Amino acid sequence: MDVNGIVYKRFQVKDGQITPFLRKLDIRPGIITGRNVSISKIRCEQMGVDFHLHGIREKWPTLLEVIEEMELNLNQVAYIGDDIIYLKLLLNVGFSATPSDAIHSVKEKVDYITLKKGGQGAFRELADLILFAGGNLPWTPAQNST
Repeated sequence: MDVNGIVYKRFQVKDGQITPFLRKLDIRPGIITGRNVSISKIRCEQMGVDFHLHGIREKWPTLLEVIEEMELNLNQVAYIGDDIIYLKLLLNVGFSATPSDAIHSVKEKVDYITLKKGGQGAFRELADLILFAGGNLPWTPAQNST
C-alpha cells in the first residue's frame, strides 16, 4: 500500500487463462479470501471464477455453505492456502495444496506443494495438475513449470 492508501498486487496472467478450461470440464474454481480490496475483486472478475468471497475471516463455515449450494462434498474440493488460517480447510478437503512460499507448518500438512510461489503461478500449477490427473492435459505439469 502506498502513502495514498492505494493497494498494489501482482498477479500471474496465466492463472486466469486456465479458468475457462476448468469451467468447460465442470470444475468450478472460486476464491474465499480474508482480503477485502477492490483490486482483488477486479482480478477475480477478470479470471472468471464461479464465485469470489472477500473479507471472510471464518473460511471453514463459508466453504461448507459454498459446497452445499453447489451440491458437492468435501472430497470433491481442491483447496490451496498458505497460512494457518487455512489449515482446517486444507485438512478436510479431497486435495490440498500450498504455494512454495507458504509457512512450514502448512507445507507439512498438505497433499501438494507447488513449485511456484503464491501470486506467481501457484494457482495455474494446481489447475494444470488437476487437469493432468483427469487426463485433460497433454503434458505433465512439471514440463510446463517455467
